[in-house]
Amino acid sequence: MNRGLFSAQLNEAGRILEALELDLERNWSPNYRLAGASSLKGLTYVETWRRCIKDQRYDFQLADNSLLQFRVETIRPFEGSYAYLECPYGCLSYPEFVREYLGNASIRKSGDALMEAYGNYVIDCPPKDVVTPLRYDCHPKQYVAGLHPASHVHFGHNNNVRVATRK
Repeated sequence: MNRGLFSAQLNEAGRILEALELDLERNWSPNYRLAGASSLKGLTYVETWRRCIKDQRYDFQLADNSLLQFRVETIRPFEGSYAYLECPYGCLSYPEFVREYLGNASIRKSGDALMEAYGNYVIDCPPKDVVTPLRYDCHPKQYVAGLHPASHVHFGHNNNVRVATRK
């Protein structure tokens, strides 16, 4: 894989999310220059999610305010992380919010007209009891036999569970 192919795959992901009306925002310049996941250690899940939004550490913000991150450090050999950060608040998605206020209008027709009101609404929603963020990491240089697989998936937040993968 090269950077051009990676960018093309991100663009295709964006088209799929848009076609399914799952996308809220594509961040064309994610701020992954900040330190990786270790810079978020010690934060609660809500703080982590908010920091990622504030710092623009995501590629896509979904209609339900969940975030998708596709962070690549090197292409050859591949090193990077792909993550899904579930929105920590129990609230309507943006399309549901639009339909609630404008009837059967789609988010394509209403555009960003209700975005500010929606942002205020999300912050006032109650937090979810349980969230399940997912992160895939591939860092061959960090491999430690029996402790830290080179390629693995994390389930949840603030735990050391790593499920090794072969690819």
